[in-house]
Amino acid sequence: MEHLLDTVLLPDARKKKCETLDLIGAGRLKAPTMIVRGANDVSFPLKLGLELLRIIGAAVERTEFHAFNHAAHYVYREWEREVNELLVDFVKAPSTA
Repeated sequence: MEHLLDTVLLPDARKKKCETLDLIGAGRLKAPTMIVRGANDVSFPLKLGLELLRIIGAAVERTEFHAFNHAAHYVYREWEREVNELLVDFVKAPSTA
């Protein structure tokens, strides 16, 4: 499995990430976007989340970013009620487009 991770899965994930960022940069992302993450996620450090906010925020006017302290990769499990409230409020908000 480790061999597949290094030779197939990770290279494909990197390729998909680059393709997706290129599409966002080209203005193909039109939908309001909310990024929710744990501030203590070691698999996706906070500085990378902020970089993602910069990239998406430049392309999408209605972009929100929320980081929860004392939370890691599964922030929606660690802060279930708060994340649900954020999502409901975000979906209910009137569109600016």
